[in-house]
Amino acid sequence: MDNPQAQTVSFLPCPWTLKDVLIASVYAFLFFLIFLFWPTAIYFLIKFFFKSFTFGVESFKTIPPFWILPLFYVALFIALKEKIFKKYKISEFDFFVRQDRIKQDIAYGLWAYAKFLGVVLLLGLLVMLVSSMWDMVFQTEVMEKINMLFMKSQIEKKTFEMRIDEMGIVAIVLFLVVAPFFEELFFRGCFYTALRLKFSFVFSNVSSSFIFSLLHGYSWFFGYVFFVGLLLASIYEKRRSLVAPLTFHMLNNLTVIVLFFL
Repeated sequence: MDNPQAQTVSFLPCPWTLKDVLIASVYAFLFFLIFLFWPTAIYFLIKFFFKSFTFGVESFKTIPPFWILPLFYVALFIALKEKIFKKYKISEFDFFVRQDRIKQDIAYGLWAYAKFLGVVLLLGLLVMLVSSMWDMVFQTEVMEKINMLFMKSQIEKKTFEMRIDEMGIVAIVLFLVVAPFFEELFFRGCFYTALRLKFSFVFSNVSSSFIFSLLHGYSWFFGYVFFVGLLLASIYEKRRSLVAPLTFHMLNNLTVIVLFFL
């Protein structure tokens, strides 16, 4: 009898291993550090060898903050390209799209996000209602604590607005298209896939989603990002294509962008 687990994941064209993904991650981090600190290195080299030369030197001292995220994705792509795609002689798009059902996958991603958004809104209203009633009955301050939790998002909101002011439409494209693409390529396409071929769906999903939420760096937002990661991996598992979770991811980022400007 065939192995049920092998049948479940046989659609994943994954010649790479978890070791390959970890090595690519280390290389991505090293490339990112190089990209991040090369202006500083140039600054000190110029100051050391050409002490009397000052024209334009200060522009090399630090890299603009709004370039940090794009440089990270460039570093990640180079690492994946060199350590996985070239090694196994495959295109990064070989497993990204199932050519026979692109429209169906996009439609599934849209429908999945519509249901998710509806559930989130209903839960939000329910939490507000229950918290208000609890405060009225027991004279507590649960609602105030919830409001304080969401007030922490103002810091991230101001940071995002600064990036929009500095980068303009580039920031919108970055958060709406580039970030979801590279995150799905790595977390679901490479990391989750490598885990899934060795471990159960639950372990692979939880592990990849945990790392996914950690790297987003929002302590107050961790639970939400973790839950979204679980959904994205589940959609990938079900649809056997990254198009559906990518559609979901882009819509989620669009919602966040809209909320930041409300």
